[in-house]
Amino acid sequence: MEQLLWEPIPMSIDTSMVTTEWIMFELAKNPAVQEHLYKEIIDVTSGQHQITTWMVREDDIPNMPH
Repeated sequence: MEQLLWEPIPMSIDTSMVTTEWIMFELAKNPAVQEHLYKEIIDVTSGQHQITTWMVREDDIPNMPH
């Protein structure tokens, strides 16, 4: 019974990891898209947060059309 409760946790971690790897691969293949996304992140995070963190928050996502 205990194993059944823990099984979804590693499965969700694996899904997130694969998705992140795929996104990074696609960005590496498309430097123009990578640069556009980088500029968008800088624009969204520059005025609102400490520049040293550059963290995109959930409330920043509507301001990121790409």
